[in-house]
Amino acid sequence: MNNTVIIWTRKFMTNQLLQQKQTVIDILHRKYNSS
Repeated sequence: MNNTVIIWTRKFMTNQLLQQKQTVIDILHRKYNSS
């Protein structure tokens, strides 16, 4: 059984108004992957 989880980030942004950093996190798990 392969329990590999892949996590990566993309779209790094800096919100100047709120003085915070934002990003999008993608999580892929083979159990829930459609392929």
